[in-house]
Order: sequence, then C-alpha cells, then structure tokens
Amino acid sequence: MSFQMLWMGALMRPGLYYHLLPKIGQSMQVVWHGKGKDGTGFREYIPKEVVAQVNHSTMTITLVNGSRIRITGADNYEALIGSNPLGIVFSEMQSIDVRAWSYLRPILAENNGFAIFLGTPRGLNAFYDLYESTKDNPSWHTEVLTVDDTRNWNGTPVISSEIIDEERRAGMSEEIIQQEFFCDWTSAIQNSYFSNEMKIIREKNNIREFELDKNLLIFTSWDLGISDSMCVGFYQCKPNGDIHCFDYIEESGHGLEYYIDQLHLKRQQYGFTRYGTHFFPHDVKVRELGTGKTRFELLRKAGLEVYVVPRTSIQERIQCARSLLPEMVIHPRCKRLIRCLDEFHAKQDEKKGISTGPNHDWSSHGADCLTYFATGFLHSVDPERARKITSYAKLYPISSKATANQVKLG
Repeated sequence: MSFQMLWMGALMRPGLYYHLLPKIGQSMQVVWHGKGKDGTGFREYIPKEVVAQVNHSTMTITLVNGSRIRITGADNYEALIGSNPLGIVFSEMQSIDVRAWSYLRPILAENNGFAIFLGTPRGLNAFYDLYESTKDNPSWHTEVLTVDDTRNWNGTPVISSEIIDEERRAGMSEEIIQQEFFCDWTSAIQNSYFSNEMKIIREKNNIREFELDKNLLIFTSWDLGISDSMCVGFYQCKPNGDIHCFDYIEESGHGLEYYIDQLHLKRQQYGFTRYGTHFFPHDVKVRELGTGKTRFELLRKAGLEVYVVPRTSIQERIQCARSLLPEMVIHPRCKRLIRCLDEFHAKQDEKKGISTGPNHDWSSHGADCLTYFATGFLHSVDPERARKITSYAKLYPISSKATANQVKLG
C-alpha cells in the first residue's frame, strides 16, 4: 500500500521520492525484487505507460513526468541530505536510525511533502516515541493493526488463532507472540543484552535529572570512528559509589580535534573543575596512514589522561557493563545512549537457533562506548571484581541473560 501511495504521489506531483528500509540490501530484496502475496512484483504495480526509465544499478524508477522513485537504505541517510524529496516511505521504522527522519524532516516540511512509517513494535524505542507524539495529532494518520484487525477481503483473518497456537507449541515465547501478532510495545527486545539491567535502572527510577557536583572529577569513555559514529560518554562517580552519566555525544564525519574541543565546551557548559581518566579502546594506539601518528599521541599532547582499556572480548565487556549498569544513574538528556542500551542485541542464526554475536547496527556504537567505560573503570578501581567478571564471561555464552547480581557473585 505504501509503495502504491509513493508512485501515485510521484505521478501527481513531479519530484524525488524515496522508499527506505534500514539497509540498502534489504531494500533490494524486499522492494526492488520483492513480490506481493499474489506473486506480483512491487515494481509491476506501476503501469508501464507511466514509466520512462528503470535504472537497476541505482534502483531508480523515472516516470514520464520526470519524477524519480529511488529505493535505498536509511543506513546511509547522510548521503540523502541535500536532495529534495517530496515523499518518503520509512519501512521497518523500528530498526531505522531515527536520525534519518530528523535530518530529512525539515526538507519535507519545506516542500509540503509527506512521510509514511511502517513497522513492528520492538520495545519503547524511537518508533514508539514517534507513534506516541503523533497518535493524537489531527495532521497525522496513525494505526495499530493487530491480527484481530487484519483480515482478508472476504473477512477471514490473515493469521488465525490456530496459527498463533501452533507457534506457541513450536516454542515461540509469549513476549514475541504479543510483540509480533498483537503489537505490544512493552515486550522485551529479542536477544537484548541489557534488558534486565535497564529494567532494574527504571525500577529504581535511575533515569532522572540530577545536579552535577562541580568539584568531583569527570570521566569519559570513547568509541572511536570517523565515517562511522564516534561516541563520548561523560560520567561522575559519587562518594556513595553511584555513577552518574550526565551527557553523551554521538556524531560522525569529524576529526579527533573536534571532539577534544567538545571536551572543553562541556567543561564550560557544566562548570566542573577538571577531568579525570578518559577511557579508550585499544585501537587508539593504531597509527594513522596520513600522519603516521597515533590518536593516543594526539590525545596526550592535548593534555588528556588516557587510559587504554585492556584488550578483552566483547563478551567480557558486556558482562562488565551488566555488572555496573544497576549502579548507574542516567540523565534523560542522554536519550540516544539510553536507546542504544535498550536496543543493543545479538544476531540470531535462525537455522541453528543460536546467537552469533552482537548485531552491528546504530545501537552498537553507544553500547560499545558504555562497555569500554565499564571495563576500564572496573579494571582500574576494582581489579578483583573485574577478574571475577572475566572468569564468569568465559564460563557462559554471550547470549546469556545473566543478571547483575549473578555477575557480581562471579
């Protein structure tokens, strides 16, 4: 339906139109080569009489009125900035980086364009926020359609209760059934690494505003990237042992000097006295091809106290974060980081029924930033606790849903 609306809109008003899925490979399989329930390809819905040209390499359809419909991925949304779309379909919005919408939204507003969002609930994420913010807005149309609301033309259910019961008997969890068939926003994200810990944080009301103690040291942790996202988390350790995460930066396309400047700006913004340790992953010591220098050398030259986090497995870092998270208080302004921690999950090998390690998507950058802090902090202030966590991580698979208390016991 959304694809039909897109090309019809393109026929009525000449311009540029996008149909976006989370990744360009998905766009190729689902839309460009995809077929409907009756076996008709999506592209075949457009009457041949109105198609002027089809470019398979760019997945672009040009209509006789000059309109262009491009099928692509939202993962490269920055490449779309500067274009001038009149209509966009965001398909599988629950898995799309919400910044794609944030960057493209002003263009649509200026052009009096339209956007369509499709998806399945995956917890209280950015897709949920979008739904909540628009469901009572008369200029938006919103629908939540469960299996009870979704029927064939003759009135029979598309998915019957018998089929759902069969899925239960086959081992599908009730949480996934409620999520997939009944659009339950509150069901946990499948294979989420920090679901237990984030639940504890919320139960303790530890996502809340707080005042910064300007006399205590400020720590940071980093996940390095240039074309990929670079993240910096800001923390303060209270005398009672609580760790307060009060700010978070995630950007791309900037050099290291930009983020060093951001450190100075944050100190001016919050008025604290000085920084303590800055926790970096081991690749901070990799030499850059252009200068032959390491980022470690540049950071030390800038006066930063750099701590290179021990080279540990992702499993060990995740367990360190699981241990530390229940002791943390996170300021609501760190919304992006909170989303990353909620969404960070394992890939699943559907054939073998096992997880195959972390899914590298938009959420993994912020999650990595937090795991580097947890690992570096524990190794530097409580090496015995870090040793026990490392031992625990080696005993249990990465998909283990261990609680913080289990990790502390080792």
